[in-house]
Amino acid sequence: NSTGLDCIHYRVTDPITDPEETTQPFAEALIRLPDNFLCFTPHPATPPVGPPPFETNGCITFGSFNSLGKVQDECFNLWARVLQTVPDSRICLKSNVAFSMPYICDIWYK
Repeated sequence: NSTGLDCIHYRVTDPITDPEETTQPFAEALIRLPDNFLCFTPHPATPPVGPPPFETNGCITFGSFNSLGKVQDECFNLWARVLQTVPDSRICLKSNVAFSMPYICDIWYK
């Protein structure tokens, strides 16, 4: 989880993401906030949370919004097993520009 860059001196994290006892080397000095730093505050005009979509569409949708370069065969095989195990499930994949390229879609959608 390190940037590995000498020009980045600090990284804000928390004790859950980067425990004190970690032995992973970091290029940056870690500044650990006492609580989880990954938080979300919705916009004030955000509508209330509704029922989960599977209650009306009848299927569970899994998702991954990663760079295609991060998805290895092991991950893809795991996704396939999960989709085969969970009846009527599907997956929504989003990547930077990769899925806008027809030849990438041909490979992934097989």
